[in-house]
Amino acid sequence: MMKCNIKKMALAVGTVLGGLSMVPSAQAVNLATDGLGQSLIFPYYTTRAGWNTLFNITNTSDQIVAVKVRFHEGYNSRDVFDFNVVLSPKDVWNGTVSNGPGDVPVFSTSDTSCTVPQIPAAGQPFQGSGANGILAYTNVPGGVQAADGGPADTDRMREGYVTMTMMGSSPPSGLAAGAIHTAARVPVNCGVLQSLFSLNGYTFAQLQGAFPGYVANPLKGAFSLVNAANGWNASGSATTLANFSTGAPSLITAQLPPAQVGFAASFHLPTLASASTAGTVLLDATGAVASGPTGAEGVSFVLQRASIVNQWANRVASAATGGWSVASDWVVTFPTKRFYADTATHEFSGRATGRTGLPAGLAPFTQAFAGGRSCDPVSYTIYDREEQRVAAAGGAVFSPAPSPQGNELCAEVNVLTFGAAAAATSTNVLKSPMPGRLAGNVLSLPGENGWMQLDFRNGARALPVTGFSVINRTSPGANLNESFIVDNAYIR
Repeated sequence: MMKCNIKKMALAVGTVLGGLSMVPSAQAVNLATDGLGQSLIFPYYTTRAGWNTLFNITNTSDQIVAVKVRFHEGYNSRDVFDFNVVLSPKDVWNGTVSNGPGDVPVFSTSDTSCTVPQIPAAGQPFQGSGANGILAYTNVPGGVQAADGGPADTDRMREGYVTMTMMGSSPPSGLAAGAIHTAARVPVNCGVLQSLFSLNGYTFAQLQGAFPGYVANPLKGAFSLVNAANGWNASGSATTLANFSTGAPSLITAQLPPAQVGFAASFHLPTLASASTAGTVLLDATGAVASGPTGAEGVSFVLQRASIVNQWANRVASAATGGWSVASDWVVTFPTKRFYADTATHEFSGRATGRTGLPAGLAPFTQAFAGGRSCDPVSYTIYDREEQRVAAAGGAVFSPAPSPQGNELCAEVNVLTFGAAAAATSTNVLKSPMPGRLAGNVLSLPGENGWMQLDFRNGARALPVTGFSVINRTSPGANLNESFIVDNAYIR
């Protein structure tokens, strides 16, 4: 009887959270449990301090799949670089973002799969959706007034996160068949796809008609943070959303600005707000499922958590440690925050006029983006490996601090460090800049390792979040350097 009552209670909780069923629907966006989906979120990219970020996506289907690749800077998620990649059946595509001349990120690939536009052999510098390189967050005389109070330099583009969203699919025939590789391992005709997406000799109806389907969950995504000079290579998997859309309405858009084709047909879409299915979460082992809305709120519903749990490490090299040193950073990313907190309405903003799938307002976030930040309160509890709570020396807090609200996270991509950073302006591992940029304040801890629970303290006490911990271990005497990623665990 008690077991029965517990199950009934779980179902009641699901009903309060939203619509409920005992079987996850095939028409509901959810966190993929099998690693395959229709939309991929890569929580972090960086080109700082010798770090490169590598991306890998696999099309596991027998269909041709068109994917929108979108790089977002870490303050306010403004687009800084986007293009399309068209994957042939069973295709794998790879690319790398690294630091280029003038500290501007450069995207390069040796992969032959079709991209629109074509990535030059020498790589393509980030352009920020505009010819001057930073149009997405600056004012342009006679053009869009896109300044948002954040930094207006190219350095802002060097950290952020990436989304890759399936736009549509096609059988291996018709115009899309230009993406199919020959025996020489090159596509038959990338030129026709580049003309198609630029509407050069083709109509928008022909473009959408070339990709009439939306195959179920074909994509697998992985990434690596590589620092060759230090011998560090940390790899992780994308946060994967299954059943993102039914394909209706079509997510296929031209690789052109709104001035040429209108916002709804332009390269500003699709985004995470384009989810056309209801967000769904498996509540517990009973199989109870809670369902939320569609669009940005549907994706947020799937990613919304009250707390993050993960490891930390901080071991300073000394004779007592045999020369070993260990350092760690956390990455905390809010991939849908732009649709709530970026309240401008021009074409580069999260709440751009013409964008569909937007939430009603700011909640569950606390502040609109202004003056270069949008802050949400947090608290944290730190433990060592023997279940002892660790007190941060001097009452260290997160960025920006101190403030009347206490601890806060104020960017869309936040990098937090543990222990004494190598310099006052960077974190330990990723060398992310300190407050005023993307990072949290240093936690000066007396221990060497353990775990932390980071709790969101906004009104709803839950935010849509993803991320990981990256840990470096170095032993110069043993000529050993290693780096690894530990995915976050969460409490809903």
